Amino acid sequence: MARLGVAFLRSSECRLLRSVWFGALSSVMSLTEHDVGGIFDKVETAHIELSLSTRQAKLYLTPTYDAIYEWCSAGQSYWDTEDYANKKFLGYKFRQIIRVDD
Repeated sequence: MARLGVAFLRSSECRLLRSVWFGALSSVMSLTEHDVGGIFDKVETAHIELSLSTRQAKLYLTPTYDAIYEWCSAGQSYWDTEDYANKKFLGYKFRQIIRVDD
């Protein structure tokens, strides 16, 4: 499983972004619990098609010792969750979320 650090996409660099593909993520850092400082901070995700691995686990947000937050694996499949049904991932809403083999 992959781990994403605090590497942010800037809205000025992503205005034309329409598609993102990730393998199975197991840990993703975020600066706050309110969708601020996350990987898609200030990016309009409602127009983005997100492709995720068939092995993607449901992630939950938890505080860390470093005064930041981390999305961690909940140990169950993402594909059976309400977030998937609502096109949400890591707290962001997407145009579409696609299940892909990797």
